[in-house]
Amino acid sequence: MNIEDGVNPEVLSWLGVWHVKQQQYRVALGYFARACDLAPQDSEWRPMIAACHRRLGDIAPALALYERTLESDPGNVECL
Repeated sequence: MNIEDGVNPEVLSWLGVWHVKQQQYRVALGYFARACDLAPQDSEWRPMIAACHRRLGDIAPALALYERTLESDPGNVECL
């Protein structure tokens, strides 16, 4: 578990997923981006951020994040 400034990426992920379920993608995007800042080695954050961009209709940033994730983690099926 990675904790910086009292912020837990797992809690940020939970909050982000909750907002996605509420279709509040812009809010969820902020939580996932913060989690990515705290734990950049975890490959789960970029696809979540990309999915929020995709659902918001921001296709170019979503595609760029999916491609960047595949470069660093070719086995990531979320990005295929």
